[in-house]
Amino acid sequence: MDSKHIVGICTLVSILTMSVMGISCAKGSPDSSEKPDHSINLGAEVDLTTQSIPSSGGVIVVDKPGDPLDGMKLDVPAGAYSDSRSFEISYAPIKGHDFNEYFNPISPMITVKNGGEYSEELMMVTIPVTIPDDSFAMAFYFDAATGKLEGIPLVDETPNSITIATRHFSSFLISLI
Repeated sequence: MDSKHIVGICTLVSILTMSVMGISCAKGSPDSSEKPDHSINLGAEVDLTTQSIPSSGGVIVVDKPGDPLDGMKLDVPAGAYSDSRSFEISYAPIKGHDFNEYFNPISPMITVKNGGEYSEELMMVTIPVTIPDDSFAMAFYFDAATGKLEGIPLVDETPNSITIATRHFSSFLISLI
C-alpha cells in the first residue's frame, strides 16, 4: 500500500473520529475579541533535544530514560526539505482541560519547531504511549488561539506507541478515544 493511500485512509478515519467526538477544525480565523472554544492547562515546558537534519534526511530519537517521551522517533526522509533544518523538540505536561469526557490525553503537549514550512515528503513521528486494550489513540494538533483540535493521520498503533504522518509541525498531543 503506497503512502498516499495510507494517508487518505488515515485522514478519513480522523475526520470520522472528530465528527463522532464533536470536535472539529476552525472554520477561518477568529477575530482577536473571540474567546477560544477550549483550553488546555499546561505545566512547565521541558526541552528534549535540538538536532539538525540535512536535506538528505535523517532520524531523531529521544534518548532520555525515565522521561515520558523516551524513545520518541522523528523520521525525516530525503528531499523533505531542500536545506538543512534544525528540529527543536519540547513538551509540557497536561494538567487539565475543558474538553468533554471523550478527550483523554495520554501524552504531554509536544512541540516540534523547525521553521514552520511544509515538507515536500511525509515525515513519520512515533510517540511512546500506553494504550489500553479496549481503547484507540489518536494524535491532535492543538491551536491555543482558537481552542480547536485537528486530527493528525495515524499510520500505526501498538500497545506502546502510535506513529503519525505529517508535513508540518506545531503543538500536538495524543488522546484516548
